[in-house]
Amino acid sequence: MGAEFIYPQDSSLIDEKGNPMPTKKSKKDIATTGGDSESVVKRQDVLRIDRAALPTIVQFIGEGWTTEVGEQDKRSLALTEVDFSKAVFDCPLRDGEQSITGTEKLAREKAEDERFVRLDPGVAIALFQEANQATLRFLHNTFGVTWMEFTGTPLHSPDSSRRFLHLRRAPDGSWNWSYRFLHDDRNADYVSVRLAR
Repeated sequence: MGAEFIYPQDSSLIDEKGNPMPTKKSKKDIATTGGDSESVVKRQDVLRIDRAALPTIVQFIGEGWTTEVGEQDKRSLALTEVDFSKAVFDCPLRDGEQSITGTEKLAREKAEDERFVRLDPGVAIALFQEANQATLRFLHNTFGVTWMEFTGTPLHSPDSSRRFLHLRRAPDGSWNWSYRFLHDDRNADYVSVRLAR
């Protein structure tokens, strides 16, 4: 198996700049809002997704792009929240292998669908479009993640080639998206992101 990152169950609460945030309301907040309940603070290892607001693949990438319905992990499509404390980033290489194609990678991951949920391109789009790319920055700052592809739904390009959408970190700290042919090789650095069930 290639590089693997398994997230700890207890992640810190981090603000958009990567700084720890308090979990309780201040006395001023309590005086203003009443009560002493915990304030609503976004956990940076949890991404909330408004599926209805996401652009379609055509809107996001361009005309002629479609999704491969028969290969979709429908469990991912139902997610409106992704808890990255359950995420595994790896490439399913076997002992002695230096690389495998995306096609073989998909077949091996599908064989593990009872254990993992393959995340779909909608999750990638939500991560990419999130304000300040806060969750992506958290994943890099905390776990060193710099590249990941989303195997929950293969894409068909206008020329009918099969591809996976992926996100990659740029030298300036921002994240960009692209797509990679399934017939191309993946080594241990070309990880997928899946959720342990």
